[in-house]
Amino acid sequence: MTSNEKKIKWLGIHDHANYAAKWLDQETPYSWLRVFEKADCIERHAFLREGNLSHKMSGPIRGVNYRFFKEGFESWVEEIEKLSPDVILYNLCWYSDAIKPLVRLKASLPNSIHIIRVHHDVSYLSMQRGFKETVLECDVAIVPTENQAEELRNIGFSGDTHVLPFGINQNEFNIYKKEFKERRIDIISATNTHPARNLPLLNKVYEKLTAKGINVKNVVGLPRTELSELLGDSKIFLLTSMTEASGSRIMLEAIAAGCYPIAFAECRTAKEVLDSHGFGTVINTEIKLKMPQKKVKVPFFAASNISNRIHTMLNELKGFDGSQIRLSDDYFYDNEIEKLLNILRRYG
Repeated sequence: MTSNEKKIKWLGIHDHANYAAKWLDQETPYSWLRVFEKADCIERHAFLREGNLSHKMSGPIRGVNYRFFKEGFESWVEEIEKLSPDVILYNLCWYSDAIKPLVRLKASLPNSIHIIRVHHDVSYLSMQRGFKETVLECDVAIVPTENQAEELRNIGFSGDTHVLPFGINQNEFNIYKKEFKERRIDIISATNTHPARNLPLLNKVYEKLTAKGINVKNVVGLPRTELSELLGDSKIFLLTSMTEASGSRIMLEAIAAGCYPIAFAECRTAKEVLDSHGFGTVINTEIKLKMPQKKVKVPFFAASNISNRIHTMLNELKGFDGSQIRLSDDYFYDNEIEKLLNILRRYG
């Protein structure tokens, strides 16, 4: 680049709130920030929601100019217009709040390339106010699975679409792997209280399995090392969620730790992930998720059917050595970063 040439300018935004220390921590798995750190010869900016403070860093950190905002995305618009980036990468959680600012930015920055990375299941998001309108304003979309690319086309998106799963650091989760037959926990899950995660149902399933002498465990909010140790000591990982981005990172982490994965068929992205790996079990539960209320309707027979199916699977896994359980390279964190970098470079 000569001194007279204009430097390409990227801006990444993320509207979900986190502490500044977390945003700046290189170990926090925000893959797009790791991509920005690697994008040499580009002027890189990150506008992030902090929730507690508004602050502009005095200089770049690992090549990225960080700015934190206490208020939501709509209040950032004027600063984005002043910056006038060539490429804007949107990482959005609050689509109903994003419509107005994104429409304005598309009009005021017509020469910018507006790229959205979808962080959740498109079929789930399509039932939420603002998602369709926000996505259709963008020039480029990045989604985690092939089926979600098709879902975008079905709602009228006609821009470039790229399929890129979210990845994990597989090395973090394969260091405590025990031999399959030596694992002490029969079934492990990571189900929180979000309605679509089905914690009440999981509790009923685990009650039935415990009565049969099966060792079960549900873990939430553990430090990474402790989580890795527990996954490496578990035979089966049960994903009870009905909606995830690319099968959920925790399921990928469980696979990396050598767990045999079981998911509900209603979580279509999880089924895609298991199909791509060629192992795992999918259970059709007939659970219904009503949106936008986020209410779950569970058939009265679901807990019995699920527990019976899992009990059968445990018996079938007797003598299983676990050698075929290996995380596909497509879900490696480093590969995700490299592929996302290549996608963004295509546009500026």
